[in-house]
Amino acid sequence: MNETLQDRLVKELREAGIPHTTDRKEAIKEANTFLRDIFLPKFNAQFRVEPRSSSNLYTPLRDDERERLDTLFSEQKPRKVQNDFTIRFEGKIYQLYRNKEG
Repeated sequence: MNETLQDRLVKELREAGIPHTTDRKEAIKEANTFLRDIFLPKFNAQFRVEPRSSSNLYTPLRDDERERLDTLFSEQKPRKVQNDFTIRFEGKIYQLYRNKEG
């Protein structure tokens, strides 16, 4: 949706006569006012979808879930550890810590 907003917003700003420059404070102020007062209300009116239910389906986290948030919301990708205790990830090489006691 971000690409849609960026593409449409630039065209709407141009049509409204607001220059597409970021080095002028007045242009930025005008663009932000246009975005808040005209563009977003029009965009939201067109694409807003009412929820099927107005019920609050929020369920609070249990204590054990709250303690494990870092594992519940982490992206994990398997890697092969090389003989020199390095792994490759997204074009970079990472050296892993090696505990020599065990």
